Amino acid sequence: MDKDERAKDIENQEEAKLLKDQNDEIKILKDSSYKRIKRLLHGKETTAKLVDDKGHVLLNKGQQVTDTLLDEIRRSTGRRSRSGAPRRRSPRSWRTSTSRRSW
Repeated sequence: MDKDERAKDIENQEEAKLLKDQNDEIKILKDSSYKRIKRLLHGKETTAKLVDDKGHVLLNKGQQVTDTLLDEIRRSTGRRSRSGAPRRRSPRSWRTSTSRRSW
């Protein structure tokens, strides 16, 4: 039994809604995790330079991490990741500027 046009349209609309909901959930999770990362890293000092997968320096060793720097890194690596390149390497280690504790 073949589906009529109306049934196919309803099925397509439901599929589009599910995809939109999925994309919305992914965006919410990414934004939430990014905010948490910013909160954890703000004010820390790098113990090594942070580079992306192509070797571009994102943060130098001993550099203070600020919200502005993290936003710039997110913007610059986000453009590359949408073009198919891997996102970025995670930082090797972090430390507080006062306690010199590794993260």
